[in-house]
Amino acid sequence: MRKTKMSKQGIAFSVLLVLVLLFPITAVCAEDFPRLIHLSWQNDPTTTMTIMWRSEPGAEGLVEYGENFELTQSVESEPHTYRFGRTQVCWHTAELTGLQPNTTYQYRLKTSEPWESEGYTFKTAPEKGNESPFRFAVLSDVQGSYGTFKRVLQQVQEENVDFILYLGDFTKSSSQQEYDLWLETGQDLFSELPLMSVRGNVDGLNYVEQFAFPGNELWFSIDYGNVHFVFLSTMLEAEVIEQRPWLLNDLQENENPWIIAMAHKPAFGSSSQNGPEQYIVDYWVDLFEEYGVSLYLNGHEHSYERTWPLKGGEIREDGITYITNSSAGDEFYPAVHTWLTAKAEGAPCYMVLTVDGSQISGIAKAILDDSVLDQFALELR
Repeated sequence: MRKTKMSKQGIAFSVLLVLVLLFPITAVCAEDFPRLIHLSWQNDPTTTMTIMWRSEPGAEGLVEYGENFELTQSVESEPHTYRFGRTQVCWHTAELTGLQPNTTYQYRLKTSEPWESEGYTFKTAPEKGNESPFRFAVLSDVQGSYGTFKRVLQQVQEENVDFILYLGDFTKSSSQQEYDLWLETGQDLFSELPLMSVRGNVDGLNYVEQFAFPGNELWFSIDYGNVHFVFLSTMLEAEVIEQRPWLLNDLQENENPWIIAMAHKPAFGSSSQNGPEQYIVDYWVDLFEEYGVSLYLNGHEHSYERTWPLKGGEIREDGITYITNSSAGDEFYPAVHTWLTAKAEGAPCYMVLTVDGSQISGIAKAILDDSVLDQFALELR
């Protein structure tokens, strides 16, 4: 039989054909594995943990979990698919229930492709009312500064915190790509530490698609140890008014000695960049004062400020401390001091708060050099 030599052009075409056939398949498969993994609470932090992750639409998901590296329990995920522009997005949510308080668990994710994740750990909250010390980090306003955000998270990882609070403005334009980049930057941390947040003014309608929180996911509360945490939404005045009956009922039913409330926008502050919102004062502050809120946390201003304790519009020892956390990104503004300012710094920063029985101590650290911008302590009133 006569052999025919393949020309160089023929070889090149064959190689190109193989690449064209293989690479689309590879690209699809690369998206099949679980990614953007993050933890949160939808219910009691002492006995539950919620895990979210992304995969290709149509994939089935499973969480295997247990204590002492024996992953003997499992729960199937609930997939949720929606479109953002031309992109089809599929989130998986799995809530682990019946857990033991103050207990470390290991878990891994599996999909129907099949694919199996590496192992991760998390720890449940101590029993409600427990006065054992715990720590949490406070961040806000990344707005696209992912390199700086990564550095912040590396610093936070060394703080040995139990969970993270985020005070809004994940994005600049509320795009899915921005949320993906934010979660991808933080996956190493958020896959093992619960993340709870409030919505910022630029986070958009698809904010609630990215996370799993209690109730309507915009205003809710949780108890961790001896602290009652209240998460609120300050997008519009009408929304603030709508929350007042819920807030009143929530504060009336609280049994913990400490109450920390938070939202994106400030009730009090000296910044001239955006300034405080009078409607927060009009519809919430009287309830804060009546029911013993000790601390109100917010972002939005991109500078750090801690007020003196305020009550009835005056500085009083039995008042509420209002703290504006600066950005965890590159955009920040000069600090402003007025009569109500105890401390102000015009630098990007993060905070770590420690709750130890009848005292809450806090520290604000600069992102650029990890220097201390502020330290304070609150005693239970």
